[in-house]
Amino acid sequence: MARTWTRLHEHLGCPPGPLTFDMIRRAAEDRLQETDDLDWKEHLPQPPRDGQWNELAKDISAMANARGGLLVFGMRDKTIELVGIDPEAAHLQQYHQWVRNHVQPYLPDLDMYFRADDTTTVLVVDVPASEMAPHFVYGTATKDKEQKAAVVPYRDTDHTAWMAEHQIERAYRDRFTHAARAEQDASSTSTSPPDLTARPRSRRRGSSSSVGRTGACPTARRLSPAIRHARYCSPPRPDPPPCATGPSYQGRWVG
Repeated sequence: MARTWTRLHEHLGCPPGPLTFDMIRRAAEDRLQETDDLDWKEHLPQPPRDGQWNELAKDISAMANARGGLLVFGMRDKTIELVGIDPEAAHLQQYHQWVRNHVQPYLPDLDMYFRADDTTTVLVVDVPASEMAPHFVYGTATKDKEQKAAVVPYRDTDHTAWMAEHQIERAYRDRFTHAARAEQDASSTSTSPPDLTARPRSRRRGSSSSVGRTGACPTARRLSPAIRHARYCSPPRPDPPPCATGPSYQGRWVG
């Protein structure tokens, strides 16, 4: 799902809402520079060659490992000039397949869409901030196709860098801490306190005192809610002993 607040919204002072082509055009006119959450791309994504990393998977993973952001294809990154792309040459299904094949954990909320006016079209890749970071990019070695390699890219201001071991360890720690906190919050909200003002349940006649029947005893209504709950909302008492089952004891045995 596309986000409603991006770097372009902030720069242009726009209220939250869908990203429009006019916003992209105005950002180009302002020569808005790249940041850690904005990456201009002149050409459409290309398949990897000569054992190189899948560039689209690398750029998407780098955004997800930071705080999310936008990749906009059809903009010269050096001069911030809007040049557009050929929408017929863009294969969104293939791009999604590249991400599924090369990025782990997968990013299910990744969104790709076109924005255009009468003459120019751009491709927007909206990368959400991910709670599952770090995301690895997987590839194969040039000389040995069976040998898998993996790296962890991230956005550092206006370029892509690679996480060192201690950065990867910290990213995993942040993920597990966030997951544990979310689980704790969920369990605390799902556990509700007992209702101390609930009326006591009716009991079988002859097996317990008459004060256990709903509304039977004025004294019970004068007790505090906590005492009333402990005394009259506890599990039913066992049946009386045989010596207390005569007619004169029915309804009066209190255990």
